Amino acid sequence: MDRIDFVVIYLTENEESTSKSFIGRNYYNKDGIRLFLKEVEQFCPWVERIYLITDDNDLYDLAAEDKVHIVLLSEILTEEEAEYPNINTIELNIHKIRDLAEHFVYFSPGTYIIRPTEKELFFEKSLPCYHVQTDFVCDDNRMRRNIMINTLLFLSRHFNRHHVLKNTGKQMYSMHNIEASFWNLYFSFIKRESFFGFREDFLPAPMLKSICEDFFRNIGIEDHNSLHYESDFDLNHLVLKYYHYVKGIYRQKRIYQEEARVRTKEELSQKADYKNMKIVFLDSVELNENIASYFGSDKAYKTEKRKDRS
Repeated sequence: MDRIDFVVIYLTENEESTSKSFIGRNYYNKDGIRLFLKEVEQFCPWVERIYLITDDNDLYDLAAEDKVHIVLLSEILTEEEAEYPNINTIELNIHKIRDLAEHFVYFSPGTYIIRPTEKELFFEKSLPCYHVQTDFVCDDNRMRRNIMINTLLFLSRHFNRHHVLKNTGKQMYSMHNIEASFWNLYFSFIKRESFFGFREDFLPAPMLKSICEDFFRNIGIEDHNSLHYESDFDLNHLVLKYYHYVKGIYRQKRIYQEEARVRTKEELSQKADYKNMKIVFLDSVELNENIASYFGSDKAYKTEKRKDRS
């Protein structure tokens, strides 16, 4: 397998036009994005490139390290899209990054790596690893819930659920993930041709660049998203992730960690103590705004100190 790239988005939160694009949405502030990059260096040394999509020219100082590559919005979006960025639209254009590897992992804003993480968490035998489990849509975040529903409705217009279950049975009912296979089999008896949901684990999304390109070549979402800011009718990277599902291009895998989502400071402290917890998703604007104080400056700069000692 060729190299694996990481992709992350950072938009400046101090401009009114951009901050509106984060309504109901988490984001990285400058402390958060710097912490994320240091964590990747410390816990995922096997990553060769980190693509940082941003509208902030001042972040070029982060590109001093060979791994970090700055991608300006104008490089993957139209001029009109880049002027008032809709983060959902940005996620749908990640595959346009120049020289992006075939195997890449997208980290939603608010995602952090807290322990050493092997590449097999994301890819095995050149396939993205997912915990694909049929479930009903249930999320207390309105924007995210609506996007999930939009994604399922969109895919249901192009794919028959029963045909997908038949054609991807090897993955859906794999013995590599007994829990997911049980629930997929249980829900398979529901006579419904449209999709009604998948369990969301709030982990980063590993994807294949060629499959993303295949989606836009054969299906596409021309003018689906609102041009300015987010909308309840938008699609985001989930449609690309679920496209891997319905095409059967993934490896069913039980992800051995608790649900990555964290909503309070107390929950963060508790989950950080779990030995199998490698990644957390801070589902709280407050947590993300105060990330340095919650994780501690010692953790944020541990890598630099280790280098100094050597």
